[in-house]
Amino acid sequence: MSKLYRHPIEVKTGLENMPVEFQWRGLSYQVAHCTVIEYTPAYFEYKPHIYLPRYRCFTEQGLVCDLYCDGAGWVLERVWD
Repeated sequence: MSKLYRHPIEVKTGLENMPVEFQWRGLSYQVAHCTVIEYTPAYFEYKPHIYLPRYRCFTEQGLVCDLYCDGAGWVLERVWD
């Protein structure tokens, strides 16, 4: 089960622009493992041939969430139970 948030967040990235750390609700989360779960069209660019990755992140603190960068910034989309 999950809860939808779609909150803007600050993200530090590493190799291949993968999230390695992010800030949410005043807390810092270190990403232990992250994988691309899907690619979605970049509608904000009006270029249907560009696809952006959506990431599933497992943090050192035990949080499992989905993140994406929409061109305006990073978004914490969903948190999993």
